[in-house]
Amino acid sequence: MCPIPVRQLPYHPLYFHNANSTTKERTCSVCNQPAAMFCIDCDDDYCAACCNVHEKMKVTRNHLLQPTKCNPKLMTCELHESKILDYYCLECEKLLCNQCTSCDQRSHHIVSTSDACKSFKETLLLGGQMKLNKVLDSLDVVKNNYTLQRKQEKDHGINLKREVHQRTNYIISMLQSREKLICEQIDLAVDDNTSLIEQQIDCTKKSMEKVTKFLEICEEWRKMPVNNALLQLKPLLNQRLYQIMEENRIKQNSSSLKLDSISWTDKVCETILPLIEEYGDVQITKASLNASKTSFQNWSYELQTPMGLSKANQENHVYVIESLWKAQKQKLRVRKVSIQGKVIADVWACSKSCSSLSDMISPVIASNDNKMLAVGIGHEVILVNSATKKSYKFGKQGNYPGQLQGISSVAFSSVGNILVADYVLNRVSMFSSEGEFILCFGTSSKNSCANEYSLSNPSALAIDAQDHVYVADTDNHRIVVFNHEGCYLKSIGCKGSKLQEFVEPCALVLSETVLVVLEKGNKRIQFICLENDNTVIGSLNLVNVTVPRHLIWIKSPGSAGKEDLSGNILVADSENVYVNSLFVE
Repeated sequence: MCPIPVRQLPYHPLYFHNANSTTKERTCSVCNQPAAMFCIDCDDDYCAACCNVHEKMKVTRNHLLQPTKCNPKLMTCELHESKILDYYCLECEKLLCNQCTSCDQRSHHIVSTSDACKSFKETLLLGGQMKLNKVLDSLDVVKNNYTLQRKQEKDHGINLKREVHQRTNYIISMLQSREKLICEQIDLAVDDNTSLIEQQIDCTKKSMEKVTKFLEICEEWRKMPVNNALLQLKPLLNQRLYQIMEENRIKQNSSSLKLDSISWTDKVCETILPLIEEYGDVQITKASLNASKTSFQNWSYELQTPMGLSKANQENHVYVIESLWKAQKQKLRVRKVSIQGKVIADVWACSKSCSSLSDMISPVIASNDNKMLAVGIGHEVILVNSATKKSYKFGKQGNYPGQLQGISSVAFSSVGNILVADYVLNRVSMFSSEGEFILCFGTSSKNSCANEYSLSNPSALAIDAQDHVYVADTDNHRIVVFNHEGCYLKSIGCKGSKLQEFVEPCALVLSETVLVVLEKGNKRIQFICLENDNTVIGSLNLVNVTVPRHLIWIKSPGSAGKEDLSGNILVADSENVYVNSLFVE
């Protein structure tokens, strides 16, 4: 709604004259100075000095003085022009003269204007001032909040820009390293292709020399005067010409070499784009970690301090990873061992400097059907080919997606991806077989605050044929199941000592539809049938095991069915590997 101009407002006796009014300036009736007050009783204007005299004179000291800027209609009644508005009706909120009070306002509460003004000042104005002061205080609080919020926003913006700058530098450094790697690969491919092409060029030159020599011979024979000789040489010439044409045809057909093409677009899509899409992409360091012969020397040929177990391809064989402290170094090795404790072969070994035993890292191990081993140490994953003993590592320390802090378990999926459980970051990360980061899932939470995706100290992984990922959520005392894309599917169990309940599950083994769970708290192994509503079909209490860590179940090859638990159970507790044979009567 548009505001109404002041000059168009309806008349009210409390309105003052407009300050811009063109009315002639009023002067004092005594000294002709600009008038300041108007005496209602005398009907004269007075300046400030004359007002002081007027108020002190005995005759006029009780006269009513008003500012000259007041509307004259404010002082006199509209119905009785000669009467002064000396009274105020509280019910009507209207100024009245003495005649108006005697005519039509007899039943209303009428007071003098001075009393009405005094009450108005004490109630409305004073109360209004208090309310306005409260409003002012609240506005001051709001202003302070906005000021603080403005500062916080500026600080947040500075932090965001700093983070963007850090991530940008990180991406630039990664791109530069990838650029160097790709350029090296391109140089190698170009050198290989160039050498093949040069070989073909040499062969072509030799063929050209043969053809040139034959042309020279043909030219000489063409100039020979004796034709009988040419006729005698005709079969030989035709045969030689046929041979040259045949050789030339073969060379011509093989001139297009089947070389491996170098596609810059493919290299960008495979190595650079994933890095740009994921800030936490991990740079592969193809550092050689091949175990030398001296790495296994001066080690006892008995099992010492087993830290992890993994099933080998051969029947009744397992991989054991051991950790030793010697000469200010942590020495690690992987050995293939039979379930009778006999060492079949040493597979891999390495060592790292440590200042004390507290710096030692608990390694973990996993294997797949392609003779590949994945060894997790701290924030790095080392891939070892158990047949060729060749290895390379990947992993970068940090909190961003694709980075690692503390590896507690590794596992292979059916498509060759590597899943890594991180007990520090409380999540599971997935990498390709080349160490490229794919995705991660899981959030940090514990006990009553745990939700579907929350994990607290995930210490074991198991993957079924459908690539469903089973995670031992140790501190939340349950098993959480995700699909291969990291979406939550279900959870199994809760805290307790009964069947289908867990206390600190620390190791998992999955064989067909039977999930084997090792509990650190209850020192117990439970066999859970996943097809039968997670029913426990068997359990085994561990007697001699001190602190169980890892578990292997080698099921008997001639087992009767899915619920046949016959076979061998191996449990490692950092001191020994315990073997327990299970038989079904």
